[in-house]
Amino acid sequence: MPRLPDSGELDMTDISGEFGGTAPHSLSEYYRGATPSLTTANNTSVPTEGAISISDFYDCIGEIHYTIASHTTHFHCAHAFGTDWTSTVPKRLYINTGVTVGGTTGAALNISASMGGTLVVHNSGSIEGFGGAAGGDGGNAIDAISTTGVTIENNSGATIYGGGGGGGTGGTGGTGGEGGSGGQGGYASYTVSMGSTGSPSGLHYRTASRNCPSRGTYTGSSPHNNYPLSCHRHKGSHTYCASGWRATLKHPDDSRRVYCHGCYNCVYDATESGGQGGNGGAGGPGGQGGAGGVGQGYNQSAGTGVAGTAGTAGSTGDTGGAAGANGSGAGGTGGTGGTGGTGGTGGDGGAFGASGGTGLTGDTGADGFTGETGANGTSGNGAGGATGLAGVTGNTGNSGGLAGYYITNRASITLTNNGTVAGR
Repeated sequence: MPRLPDSGELDMTDISGEFGGTAPHSLSEYYRGATPSLTTANNTSVPTEGAISISDFYDCIGEIHYTIASHTTHFHCAHAFGTDWTSTVPKRLYINTGVTVGGTTGAALNISASMGGTLVVHNSGSIEGFGGAAGGDGGNAIDAISTTGVTIENNSGATIYGGGGGGGTGGTGGTGGEGGSGGQGGYASYTVSMGSTGSPSGLHYRTASRNCPSRGTYTGSSPHNNYPLSCHRHKGSHTYCASGWRATLKHPDDSRRVYCHGCYNCVYDATESGGQGGNGGAGGPGGQGGAGGVGQGYNQSAGTGVAGTAGTAGSTGDTGGAAGANGSGAGGTGGTGGTGGTGGTGGDGGAFGASGGTGLTGDTGADGFTGETGANGTSGNGAGGATGLAGVTGNTGNSGGLAGYYITNRASITLTNNGTVAGR
């Protein structure tokens, strides 16, 4: 209601129009604080008893009404009621049917700080907070900073909605398993020649005891074939004789004989190992989780979560060691690493007053491939490659954002709800 003039003409019709009452009207109806009280307590110029005159009602007001008749955003009550916001004047805010008060960054309707007197909000329209971004919380519909003396009446058919929370991001896909190492190549057996112990040429009976030990083995009167002994003596105990000789030396004057044994080719057996298998390739990294959908809010529908990206292929394994010169096999190539798992799909945005959905868990990475079998050697087969490692489990998706409050500090105000509310 408008304020009564602060000077000039003023009559009973003006006073009853401001404060009401029962005709025929008289000033005695309008004592401040009377029972019933028509004149509100903020009008301190009006007496509570005794002499009373029309001039006492200059600049008085019963209560202030403000009506929101068209769509608007971020409505601040302090701005609407001006200097009367902090005064004790009773205040009423009306939101008409079909009108939406919305928020895009902050609360849709702000019951500002430092309010004086009382405020009654009559909502016949819709008050809507903003929808949360991916993973973010929804916006508040009414932010009640002042709470003392505040009453909100949500009428039949009217709505007060906190914005829906944004959907959570999907989990990262798991890393692919490491490829198995290649098998070792097969071995080869071969003979190594250490050469001759010496030649039997030029040996004589009279000098045999001196010359034979340097070429083989002097055995005196024994005719045994001590070829191995000659190799052991001259080339090492690990050798044996592949092709030996024996010299029979006769005394020039009688039938006495001595013997000298040697070897044309002392040898030993050796083994050549196959080449080592190559290392398995690293598993590929998992794909990124998809973004969550936006929450439902003022001028915004709830969005669907985005699918995650595919994982990266694993690296190829290393080449195995080369084949040996004596017939051993080459090592097998290491197995390729497994492909990373696909990232999880983001959660859907929440409807008005609902939290956003949780993002899905990323897929498990693929197992690494088995390493190749080593090549066969001349004396043994190559070993089989190792089995690749299992892929890593994908990460859990993130929780969605929370819904906005339909009224903050709700426990400290008076709410009469005959319509629909949603939110925290």
